[in-house]
Amino acid sequence: IVHVSSSIVYGVPPSVCVTEQDVAIPIGDYGRSKLAAEKECIKYMQKGLKISILRPRMIIGAGRVGLLTILFDWIKHNKNVYTIGKGNNRFQMLGVHDFVDACIKAVKKGDNQVFNIGADNVPTVREMLQTLVRHAGKKSKVIGTNAFLVRNILRMLDWFKLTPLNIEHYMIADHDYVLDTSKAKKTLGWKPKTTNQQMMQQAYDWYVAHEQELRHDLKSDLPAQGLLKVLRAVS
Repeated sequence: IVHVSSSIVYGVPPSVCVTEQDVAIPIGDYGRSKLAAEKECIKYMQKGLKISILRPRMIIGAGRVGLLTILFDWIKHNKNVYTIGKGNNRFQMLGVHDFVDACIKAVKKGDNQVFNIGADNVPTVREMLQTLVRHAGKKSKVIGTNAFLVRNILRMLDWFKLTPLNIEHYMIADHDYVLDTSKAKKTLGWKPKTTNQQMMQQAYDWYVAHEQELRHDLKSDLPAQGLLKVLRAVS
């Protein structure tokens, strides 16, 4: 069995480059549910079942955009792009096809082990966004905000369900979040082929091609509009 967990089980990154040995301390319901599922897997490992546990970073690519639709909408319409914090932190992601490749390799070589999975050569958030804006041919500017203020405002809005973000988004957004993937490379023979910039561009191009299908949801997404107002106010 290959169990898809998440790097979010680590909570706020415990080190500069997170390893599988770092203690998992999730800060939200999603992370806690993933860690609980891992513990169930470990119980069955001890009974003889062969299970690989993968902890991927944020998985994106063509057709996989999620909350990035908010960011892509800003860029598509030449709006400024706001970051939580100054954007000088590195935030690792993972390409869809690289993740699938890791799953396939884990079937054959990953018995009863935990593996971090993420992209190589991770740029800063600011660099990544500026590269995406150039790729899109737009005039959006990347603008940093006061992370302390944003986190506290979003925490309040999250309580009233008035933001598309939850605690596992805004509490880590200004932190370096890079996994050490050396174990997966050595044990599974796995290596990521897609960089953060490439997967962001693939996801953005897919969004542009399907924007009309998503337009109704974006217009009716009041929490997303509220988020933009908050970021503008504290920039």
